[in-house]
Amino acid sequence: MDVNGKISSKCLFFTFIYEGVPNWSKTDGVVTIHVPEQPPIETRLTDGNNGRAMCAIARLINENGSIKVERLNEFFKGHRDMDNAYGWGFRWTAGSK
Repeated sequence: MDVNGKISSKCLFFTFIYEGVPNWSKTDGVVTIHVPEQPPIETRLTDGNNGRAMCAIARLINENGSIKVERLNEFFKGHRDMDNAYGWGFRWTAGSK
């Protein structure tokens, strides 16, 4: 994914266990974020909070044209809880796959 720092101020990477009981320890999930001229940021999802299906992995923040990576690894019950934590103010409705 390429992020254009001229038009983006923040970008959040997240993942969601859509179906079944959330069990992060069984996902064996690893996310690595590469930003030019910075060391790679690696995070493992196996240490997650089982029972919470949503994980905010990391956030990219544009500070005067320079991208800063913030590792989050915060777990939430769902989309609304994550929305409230980051103050987006989306209007959520039930949906299906």
